[in-house]
Amino acid sequence: KPNMLTLRVHSLVLYLTMDREEIRFCPLCNGIDEDVISKVLKIATRATFAEGEQIYIQEGSYRGIFVILEGEARLYSHNEKGNEFLVKRLSGHKVFGESGKLSGVYLENASAQSSLNCIFLPGKEFEEIVTNSPQLSKVFMTLLSSWLIDFYKRFQTLSYTNVTDRVRHFLLSESELVGSRVLDINLRRHEIASNIGVRPETLSRVLGKLEKENLIKVESNNTIILSGLVK
Repeated sequence: KPNMLTLRVHSLVLYLTMDREEIRFCPLCNGIDEDVISKVLKIATRATFAEGEQIYIQEGSYRGIFVILEGEARLYSHNEKGNEFLVKRLSGHKVFGESGKLSGVYLENASAQSSLNCIFLPGKEFEEIVTNSPQLSKVFMTLLSSWLIDFYKRFQTLSYTNVTDRVRHFLLSESELVGSRVLDINLRRHEIASNIGVRPETLSRVLGKLEKENLIKVESNNTIILSGLVK
């Protein structure tokens, strides 16, 4: 587990003001009245991170949320033994950091998978705007609900002690999420293994077993077709 006292967070972060066109990319502002967008614009800044730079740490105090403009973020967690588990990789205007709103501390680590350019919304100031805007409050509650659903699905996957059942549940959950039985998984094999708490070689063995049983078909480009896999 990382040493919370020695980790340097935001060591090279540059904060710049946002303009109106950039803030419109924020999914939280979709369908929101102009006066509310103006209030969000006053508190929003741009945060930039170099590849590999730490954005926040697990159990670190909640400071606010981030919306990706360019680049990719990596969310991961550590258990009590210090083992690392990938939560997800995010890009394309996705929001992260909302876990901190639930308990006052971030429930995962975040780092820049690549050079990263984000909108940063400071927690206290943003919460005041949310409280006074029914529109924004509804959008933000939807965001938190989505996070809780993702968390619950991950908990379900990790609750399976049988590795084959764990892999099956992961694949079926991903299929349900995208609404297709053809999965273009945006994770490398070792990242999928980290996400569901198994060794890469174990994951490869299970995928091979499922493919041999004609339940799935694994393509070379990390596409997995759930040809016969059912709940």
